[in-house]
Amino acid sequence: MVLEIFTLGRFEVRRGSEVISKLDQRSSKRWRLFQLLLTHRGNSISTEELIRHLGLDESVNPPEALKSLVFYLRKDLKGKGNNDYKYILCGQGTYFFNLNARYKLDCEDFEKLCAKGKELVLTNPPEAIKNYQEALNLYRGNYLADQSSALWVVPARNYYRELYLRATMQLILLLREARLFEQAWDVAEKALRVVPLEETIRKSSIESLLDAGKPGLAWVQFEEAVSLYKAHRLGLPPGLLELGKKLTDKNEKNDSPDKLLIELQERRLKSGVFKCDLQTFTALCELERSRSERGNYPVYLVHLMINAQNLIHHQKPVNQILHDLLEKNLRKGDVLCKWDAEHFLLLLVNVDEIMSSQIINRIKERFEKYCGIDSIQLKSSLQKI
Repeated sequence: MVLEIFTLGRFEVRRGSEVISKLDQRSSKRWRLFQLLLTHRGNSISTEELIRHLGLDESVNPPEALKSLVFYLRKDLKGKGNNDYKYILCGQGTYFFNLNARYKLDCEDFEKLCAKGKELVLTNPPEAIKNYQEALNLYRGNYLADQSSALWVVPARNYYRELYLRATMQLILLLREARLFEQAWDVAEKALRVVPLEETIRKSSIESLLDAGKPGLAWVQFEEAVSLYKAHRLGLPPGLLELGKKLTDKNEKNDSPDKLLIELQERRLKSGVFKCDLQTFTALCELERSRSERGNYPVYLVHLMINAQNLIHHQKPVNQILHDLLEKNLRKGDVLCKWDAEHFLLLLVNVDEIMSSQIINRIKERFEKYCGIDSIQLKSSLQKI
């Protein structure tokens, strides 16, 4: 039976439907031994080096302690009645991973798909897109993320991360060339969950929204970037600063003052939350920002995103459930914009940060309680404008 090994974002070893890499206190060192040999596959590692990396130096007999780990690791990998190849081999005082064993490794598949995508970029862009998409679906986070402080894992982790960034940027470029702007934005958004401070990807995310004719959401993305860099005490990179100036110019050219005043008057006359399209929402953001500066009252911008594999929930779509909750829980004077099936934008007017957070948390609790499914979550970001 083929051994399935997962290393990108999580470490897990499966034999069929059985997870055999349960990291309890007794087995953690032998699985760390497996990770070491797997990371250095194609090369052998000396007994002395393994003893040092595994912290066996203080054992009464370190070489015997290592042999014991190898014995139990081989037993775990082999399973009962399994006559497959040995996964761990030794020779001349070294140990190494058997490349001829029957296994499937996610980081190897990831690397092959990236190489195939690169090879097809010029000759067959649609196939290149397909290969890159498959590759990025395999990358769920840093290589062997559980080994956060181990120095031996750093070169491999950096290699796969760099490969991921290059593949992401190439896929975004291909999608934008094919005028699949929203798909390009979606790729960038997923990447930012893994590398939130990566300037090139964040810039591509905003530019893809502009290409798609969504300047309002592009501005929201820029504001989120400003807040994120500020939270990490970092200056905004020059590329994002320049993009911010372009966004400001675009927003200044939005709806006329007369139209905005009419809409604001209508908003005051209506009961409950004010609902509008993205273009109006963008203009209202600018107007409320200006009014709050003069009137010295806070305005908070909220981005809600539904994280669900399927938006259908029983007889009612998940996004409609959220829309109804927002209508019931927001006040007169707040602004609601449904950008698409998964994204909602809010303006909370004249409430402080604590109260804004309480409003969002209340909505999230009621939403997730109503849905009652772990795979459906509501993510949020909050920033003062």
